[in-house]
Amino acid sequence: MKKVMFVVFSFFAISFTVNSSAQVVVVDSIYLRPKIGNGLDPRAVGVNVNSNKIYIANYMGNISVIDGACDSVIKIIGVSGNRIGINPITNKIYISNGSGISVIDGSTDLVTATIKVGNNPTGIGVNLTTNKIYVSNTADTTISVINASTNSIITTIKVSNPPGDIGVHSTANKIYVTHWGSNNISVIDGAKDSVIKTIAVGTSPSGIGINISTNKAYIANSNSYDVSVVDCLGDSVIKKLKTGGSPYYGVGINQNSNKIYVTNHIGNNVVVIDGAIDSVIATISVGDEPWSIGVNDITNKIYVANMSVSNVSVINGSTNLLMTTVALGSRPNGIEINPINNKIYVADEERDIVHVIDGSNNSVIATPKTCDTPSELGINLSTNKVYVTNYNSGSISIINGENDSLIRNMDLTSRSYGIGVNQITNKIYVATPDINSVSVIDGSNDSLKTVIKAGKCPHGIGINEINNKIYVTTTYNAVYMINGLADSLIDSITAIECPWGVGINPVNNKVYITGFNGDNIYVLNSANDSVIKIIKDGRQHAGIDINKNTNRIYIANINASSISVLDGTTDSILQIVPVGQSPYSIAVNDSTNKIYVSCMWDGTVWVLEDKTGIEESPNPTPPSTTLRVSQNPFSKSTTISYTVGEVSQPRYVSLNLYDISGSCVKTLVNESKSAGSYSITLNSNELKTGIYFATLTAGNYSTTKKLILMK
Repeated sequence: MKKVMFVVFSFFAISFTVNSSAQVVVVDSIYLRPKIGNGLDPRAVGVNVNSNKIYIANYMGNISVIDGACDSVIKIIGVSGNRIGINPITNKIYISNGSGISVIDGSTDLVTATIKVGNNPTGIGVNLTTNKIYVSNTADTTISVINASTNSIITTIKVSNPPGDIGVHSTANKIYVTHWGSNNISVIDGAKDSVIKTIAVGTSPSGIGINISTNKAYIANSNSYDVSVVDCLGDSVIKKLKTGGSPYYGVGINQNSNKIYVTNHIGNNVVVIDGAIDSVIATISVGDEPWSIGVNDITNKIYVANMSVSNVSVINGSTNLLMTTVALGSRPNGIEINPINNKIYVADEERDIVHVIDGSNNSVIATPKTCDTPSELGINLSTNKVYVTNYNSGSISIINGENDSLIRNMDLTSRSYGIGVNQITNKIYVATPDINSVSVIDGSNDSLKTVIKAGKCPHGIGINEINNKIYVTTTYNAVYMINGLADSLIDSITAIECPWGVGINPVNNKVYITGFNGDNIYVLNSANDSVIKIIKDGRQHAGIDINKNTNRIYIANINASSISVLDGTTDSILQIVPVGQSPYSIAVNDSTNKIYVSCMWDGTVWVLEDKTGIEESPNPTPPSTTLRVSQNPFSKSTTISYTVGEVSQPRYVSLNLYDISGSCVKTLVNESKSAGSYSITLNSNELKTGIYFATLTAGNYSTTKKLILMK
């Protein structure tokens, strides 16, 4: 154990005992389960019949995993996807994307390998008999053949036209490849891995499904609005069926019931084909732009990915009725904490809502609606209001923190992003990049007070309440300082590469600026705004927050799926903590020592705890000398209880209350006291909302407690 002097403000110092070997640990992760999907662009469905899991490839950045037993999303995997192939025997899932083929272990749903193939890999087919994977490389006009046992390329097959979807007839060892631009499909011999035939089908063939039981292939022709039925024994078209819409990539087959399901991309429905007579027997309405489809032969459920609304329709194969709709993940952005009521607010830019999390059990308790693309948040503790910037709509949403309902949306005539609340002056500062300014809002009536020019494309905002200075980062390598008293520009700092987040450390009056593209963390002296240190760690940084009790700085490493923990005394990195995909924003609850991290690409909020042991009094007080606050936070009054340890003579005792600037605002006790227990009522009549410190001094001993007044 070592002693660390924790200087709260220039007039007021408190010592703390800190366990220097303590670590930051992950204690929970919260998946933000959506009610409405938006913008993920689901492109493919894969069903693992053995595990009863459904995998949805979201083109915009991740894989949603659905539990087929309850039809709800249970996990988000942080890789994007075009198509999905599944081997239920080996329990491996194969995803085509810009990096190649991502291999996922179905037991853990973790990416275990990435296989490099050709350019623009799209379709995937799995041969369960030979354990080979076939991948269509659209840009190269090739098919990559992979040995799934070793994840290595066996050969590359050249085809005549850009390949699309792939269907595999495992028992016949044939592979069928659609060519969207040439109105035909290629047949590959799986033994020799060479093209043996080309079959003319309809116009713009896209999706394909193989019924191994009947030896038929069904090809969706999107521009001739029909389905070609191919006899796999003779490799010839035996029938064409009109679907009443534009069939696309979605062709799913139930091998047990001999039913074929085809998505009509434009008609927003699924047609059901009876494989015995090859005729349409039903049409089922689903979501907007159904793209892909997957069938679970065992549970007789059909899963349809609806691209425009980012959800999955679940159909009962026995009744052809819609059972439920599963919404896909969220994209959490800004995050902020109200330490008084222990609520965490998370902006969800995918769904245009704010998730309200109860910090006592880490559960979502409300989802108030905002405007387009909510980004960052600020909380006014004195009014219990939450301010949310809406990037694309040029407004801020104001939420009542008491019942978490929307009060109103306030137009700012410009896109808004970063936000900061000055708890002392009751002003809200909002970065408005379209007009190269910072908008200042009066928190007493939520009206626009003034607009301050602040460089080009202002982005992040940090407020130093000690000297009433506002720091504004811009995307053009500069940081601007605003005088919060006059709301006028003071100065700027240039040559800071792509500054992003701002963290103010009142412990030592330092300012920390994260570099988004430059891999740097800049440390400034707030007294003269000079750069005193540059920490270069090779990571891309975004959000930042500071624990004033532990004097530690937490920084989100957006490209490294981790956060960095800095020592505020030495400005050195203490620890790197792995979290979810693309951590973006960070909020710290000083009272609970918990850190909340929003991870954009896997739709989660990670909860970490700093195990640093802090005692609010470093001076060795006798066991019987104590200080306790009955209600904290408080609004009208609270009772402060204290005991004086056993001594032979009465001891001089003082109990003083200090405000956040370090000034003594009230003396509660100032006299000699004999050993015993005492209490005094602190009324808030003459006090303003804010943070206070109660310091008890008894002889040579002292102890301090932090109080929060919320009127």
